[in-house]
Amino acid sequence: MTAKNHLSALYTSNSGEWRTPKELFNLLQSVFDFSIDAAATPENALCKIFYTKETDGLIPDWPIGNVWINPPYGRSIIQWIRKAEQEFMKHQGLFDIVLLLPARTDTEWFLKLVQTCHYICFINGRINFLNAKGESQKNPTFPSLLAIYSQDNGGLTQAQYEVLRSLGLVVSTEPLDELGVVK
Repeated sequence: MTAKNHLSALYTSNSGEWRTPKELFNLLQSVFDFSIDAAATPENALCKIFYTKETDGLIPDWPIGNVWINPPYGRSIIQWIRKAEQEFMKHQGLFDIVLLLPARTDTEWFLKLVQTCHYICFINGRINFLNAKGESQKNPTFPSLLAIYSQDNGGLTQAQYEVLRSLGLVVSTEPLDELGVVK
């Protein structure tokens, strides 16, 4: 294996799918009450309503309800961000959408994300994602974040904020005026 091939293995997953640890989801579920898992497989779906590769969560209109998205990591992430923004705007902020993403602040999709979501939680440490059998994997080589499109355009509840804060640094993406004050 060449050095280049060895390094590329550090930055990719064979499938781009990183299964959410149940403990992380349950903690978030306790304050967001998700009813839809927009990017799942039948084996790892975390909500009663879920979309798979075959039913493609990027295509249909989502029903009203809080949405969890741990999309395949790779070039399609920008499509998931656009879909989240589209659904949030279409339903005029009637529900929360939370995306679990790699913390890649140097990407085009991250710049789009910070312009559209309300909050970002940079998760402390690395998440121990699960394999298809539900077994814990070695820590990934990347940090993670949660992007939150919040009901009422930015109103986290105290409980939501406390849970997010227990996971890491919570940052508002609300624009600032020229003096640095939230508009």
